[in-house]
Amino acid sequence: MYNFRSKKHLLSIIFFNNRLKDYEEIIRSAVTNGYEVCSVSDFYNRYVVGKENLPKRVMILRHDIDYKNPGTRKMFEIESKYGVRSTYYFRDSTVEEELVNVIHRGGADVGYHYETIAYLVQNGTIRRKNDIDINAARENFKNEFESFQKRVGFGVDTCAAHGAPENIKLGVSNNIIFEDIDPQLLGVRFEAYDPNLIAKISCYTSDSGIMYNYGYAYSTQPLEAIQKGEQVICFLSHPNHWYMSFYERLKKLVRMVIGKGIYSSELSFRRLDK
Repeated sequence: MYNFRSKKHLLSIIFFNNRLKDYEEIIRSAVTNGYEVCSVSDFYNRYVVGKENLPKRVMILRHDIDYKNPGTRKMFEIESKYGVRSTYYFRDSTVEEELVNVIHRGGADVGYHYETIAYLVQNGTIRRKNDIDINAARENFKNEFESFQKRVGFGVDTCAAHGAPENIKLGVSNNIIFEDIDPQLLGVRFEAYDPNLIAKISCYTSDSGIMYNYGYAYSTQPLEAIQKGEQVICFLSHPNHWYMSFYERLKKLVRMVIGKGIYSSELSFRRLDK
């Protein structure tokens, strides 16, 4: 039985850069425990707008590509090995055209990890919440989304908000632009934080850097959710947390030695800040 909640396990990851073995174990466990493993789009199309009855067990796989990292390709290869689909949300700054097209041609789902409000903070248009012109921000998003699709070379119909430092400082999520509006008016079939989609999820779990809560942002880890038999699990991961450079691993080893890790969390998923 895997035990992700141990300092011995963290040391193994730091020394051998082998956290991707944990990811494969999560996928293997989901499949062997009878979970239908699917992309965000597959789940939305079938069980949100398609109104199909939910299966007994389903796991939604979502990746937010916050940084360029070899782990993105490696996670895709693991999923291909087990014949499962996931959704990869790329930022403007993390698009690598060759990799994006390998993932797209390989049958996975590609989406846009947008940063519209954060961009407006960066260029000085927004300095405080009261500066937000939601209609102007929506027009900006439409242009950004069109440019993203031109860059990758194929149509994209889903997006997910990125949580940039500017959003945290402002206290407003990027997905505020999708509140109380039909996403198709912005050229999108659905946004990953669509309340109708989120309402179907019984357990929302996400990774983190390994020095926080043994590598998971919320109190329940994905393997624990599988073992509990949660009906609908959404597992959000970031490849940069699963494959690290030597320098990143060295920094984490130093933090562990001096006792700077945080090994417990009571955080839970929150859909929107506004």
